[in-house]
Amino acid sequence: MEDYEFTVNGVYEGLWEFPVNGEKQWGQLNINEGSVVLRIFGNGGVPRINSGNISIIGKAYNNKKDEFHFQLMDLSISRVQCYGSDFFELIFNIGQVFISENDSIDLCSIDCCIIRTELLDKWVWKYIKDGYSHNSTMLINGSQILEYKQKTTYKCYENRDYKTSLYFGTKTEHPSVNGFHMINRCFLNIHFTNKKNIVEVYDISNCIICLLSLLLNVPVKPQYVKYRTSNNQFIFLQSRSNSSLKEDDTKLVFTNLTDFTNEEIVSIFDNWINLYKKYSDALVLFFDTKRNTDLSFDVRIKNYISVIDGITECAVTDGSSNDTRKKQELQSLLGRCNELTPDEKNKIKMWVLREKGTELRPRFRNLIFEVESLLPSGYIEKTYSVNSNEFVDKVLNTRNYLTHPKDSVENEKINLNEYSKYVFGLHKILSVYLMNKIGVPEHLIKRVSEF
Repeated sequence: MEDYEFTVNGVYEGLWEFPVNGEKQWGQLNINEGSVVLRIFGNGGVPRINSGNISIIGKAYNNKKDEFHFQLMDLSISRVQCYGSDFFELIFNIGQVFISENDSIDLCSIDCCIIRTELLDKWVWKYIKDGYSHNSTMLINGSQILEYKQKTTYKCYENRDYKTSLYFGTKTEHPSVNGFHMINRCFLNIHFTNKKNIVEVYDISNCIICLLSLLLNVPVKPQYVKYRTSNNQFIFLQSRSNSSLKEDDTKLVFTNLTDFTNEEIVSIFDNWINLYKKYSDALVLFFDTKRNTDLSFDVRIKNYISVIDGITECAVTDGSSNDTRKKQELQSLLGRCNELTPDEKNKIKMWVLREKGTELRPRFRNLIFEVESLLPSGYIEKTYSVNSNEFVDKVLNTRNYLTHPKDSVENEKINLNEYSKYVFGLHKILSVYLMNKIGVPEHLIKRVSEF
């Protein structure tokens, strides 16, 4: 399980034990892009399976004859095939997998968490390339020895609980007997000051994964996560909710590590971690909605509105101003501004009358106002043929209609054939808002928002 050479995908053959009766059967575990399938082969009757089977334990070997211990969880039977009266084939889809080099997995004393995804390789590629140093040595016979060295680490962030760093290395592939390829690989390591349990580690690592998703503008789905303790190391992968990276995803990475100074990275990490602590439920919902392509558009609309409600719950708006005189004077002044459109006048009100309000509508409008200058020029008007206030009204009316279908607002909600367009816009607006909140430079936010 050496980091840079290890590949989790492959076929593992060995014995698999069913907890109900301790019976062991020969089988193959296939870990491919986005799925984990266990195929059990045997003679005699099919092993007894019931709802009490929360896991299958196994010891198996890969094609390099390396031995690994497995705990397979979240199982569902895909197919049972019997051949004659004796031979059978039993196929499971596996949701969660633990892989270890020995049969003990310590979930309570974790020292380090290592996140692996191909997206990191692309995100850091310019940094790796710029970091190479080239040395050559001329031998007596006239030939040269060429040596390339690269930087090995990049420190992203450190607080009293943990340190986050990028580690760079290479994997060697031998496509033929006459040559080999050196493939750059990057891992994100989180080193903990004190030992932590799996629940604490998951929350911290998920916080960092969400930040990467925001900075790369692509849903980051780790191929696997490795945990290290003082006595062991083991890998965790979740096949169904973290499907494999598609080739198109790597083409959509809109930032690179070299787009940021180290000081900016440290500040962005710090701002994000504080924001995540404050609004973790809303932010997790945002990224889960972004990752889960199986969700319908109406569910996504409701989810994104819940996210907006969550991250603006402490926002300052004009929703509950009790200063009637202030409002009247402002209205009088705006009445003399003949060149201002009604939408522009509303923006001025939102900017001037900044008081705490409990209504979602003014908070949503204020969020739109904050990000409009970072979106493509006239984005809402050109894309949706409405102004920003009408955009907010349509989205919220649609959410209300989806929640309470009896309250019909046919002329004031989104047309069904435009759901996907509004979902995309809500995602863009939220991404821009969050990047702005944590201090991503404006020119990078605008680059992402142009997509």
